[in-house]
Amino acid sequence: MQISNLQQYGYIRDHRPDKKQVTLGISELAKPINVPVGITVEKGNLNDQKHFKKTYQQVNRRLNRGSLVVFDKGAHSVDNTSLIREDEMHYLTARKLNKSDDKKIATFWESFPKLINAKDGIYGLKIVKPSSVNYFYFSKKLQKEQLDSRARKVMRQIQQAKDIQKSIDKNKKLPKRFRINNALVDVTYSLQTKLMEMDEKECIKLLEEKVITGREGFFCLKSSRDLTLKQALSTYRKKDSVEKSLILLRMRSRSNHCGCGRMLVFMGR
Repeated sequence: MQISNLQQYGYIRDHRPDKKQVTLGISELAKPINVPVGITVEKGNLNDQKHFKKTYQQVNRRLNRGSLVVFDKGAHSVDNTSLIREDEMHYLTARKLNKSDDKKIATFWESFPKLINAKDGIYGLKIVKPSSVNYFYFSKKLQKEQLDSRARKVMRQIQQAKDIQKSIDKNKKLPKRFRINNALVDVTYSLQTKLMEMDEKECIKLLEEKVITGREGFFCLKSSRDLTLKQALSTYRKKDSVEKSLILLRMRSRSNHCGCGRMLVFMGR
């Protein structure tokens, strides 16, 4: 199949929904080997959970029992973790925070979390369940980064509203990046931004209330293997080594519009 047939509109981390992309799944053996052992290329609109299954099944027969498979949060699902456990291997992944986690966040400091990394202000709680372990963390550094990101998002949305309002005032078409990219969809827009009834400070306050969740700085890892809080975090972060393979692929393809799922394997014996 030609690469042009795989290019589709989909979720893209570069905030360019007007660009088509392909998705890559890369699997790599961990240190001391650090060698990519598999790659899958799929359509740009294939979600990470479905793509992970293809990436994993490409290499699973070559992995030893007891191996630890580390993969991204976007690919986490009950089906995917069950797939790994059925092969008598273990997994370590991140999971998205949900409403039940808000209760943990509310009582996090009352539970006397353990200091993991003083430099980045990382604290953690270990929650053991019958078939898995949750590693619940707070990072002061991550909180600052996420709040800064939220602030940029607020200002970006303010600018987008201004661009749309400008088009409305001048009776012009919307800028291309705000339109639906589908030739089969005929849309008639009727828009009015809140900039007509609110000043910029009020708009910023409204957006902050929508964008800031109270979960900033918190994240959760999940594993079928019982690790310490420090081991779980350091092991999960090692999957970032796969990023080097992605950078090389982007250079060779001369394209930055690639979604990527990363899978790192610590071989069992």
